[in-house]
Amino acid sequence: MTESIPACSLDAGGRWRMPAYLAPAIDMHAHPPYDRSQTEPMLAAARRVGIERLILCSVGYSDAVPYPPVEDVRRGNDEVRDLIRKHPGFVFGLIHVNPNHPETREILEQGLQHPGVVGIKLWVSCRDEQGRLDPVYPVLEFATERNAPVLCHAFYRSGGNLYGELSPTDIAHLAARYPQARLVMAHLGGQWLPGVRAVKPYPNVWADFSGSRATMGSVEFAVRELGAGRVLYGSDAFFRSFAAMLAKVAAAELDLPDKRRIVWDNSAALFFGEGVRT
Repeated sequence: MTESIPACSLDAGGRWRMPAYLAPAIDMHAHPPYDRSQTEPMLAAARRVGIERLILCSVGYSDAVPYPPVEDVRRGNDEVRDLIRKHPGFVFGLIHVNPNHPETREILEQGLQHPGVVGIKLWVSCRDEQGRLDPVYPVLEFATERNAPVLCHAFYRSGGNLYGELSPTDIAHLAARYPQARLVMAHLGGQWLPGVRAVKPYPNVWADFSGSRATMGSVEFAVRELGAGRVLYGSDAFFRSFAAMLAKVAAAELDLPDKRRIVWDNSAALFFGEGVRT
């Protein structure tokens, strides 16, 4: 039986606060805001809820546009690297690519040389004009060579996926094709029941629950199907709140060691090559 663990508490002023056991945390899935005046306040908000390491990735400098032009990709990555320099030891980054660009290999090579860059990000630009996943294959080959984790936006959408958007079925295909690649399926795949089940057979796939609504039982289901070692905390800030996504862990009926794996240990191992924090 799961030990009773408090999901939240009140401070001296009667305000809700996150339970102390959730800190420190690693948020492995966040984005710089497009309103740059909100960047520093967002980072301060992350620190307030106990996030000790924040992994940022751009999905385009100007807006979250599918198939961003290469100039937008470069500017977004430059912004992330600049924030890493300004906040060493707190901000880390993933290199975002639109794999249809011929410059993709160069962007990856240069990006992963930068201190504080800990992986690669794929968003809604993963198919070629014929609808094939061929542009993604060289990215995963590169990632496997460099032992770099790849965070993959993935969804099962009720109305049909966006063009170029990966589904959990695609993640399963990629995991089978590249068993040495380390893939993270974002958002529990959108529809979390079939999404999690699609990647369950592939031990080289982790899943984060960032961005999605707080649905009772979703985190517990992911842990039950994948094991606590394959579930990651991410917020999807600035689109979502750091605290709201942490609250999913706080409210989940899980043992304390599993909660700590989700908010720290798993990301520490996957992105930083660290062991369990004691």
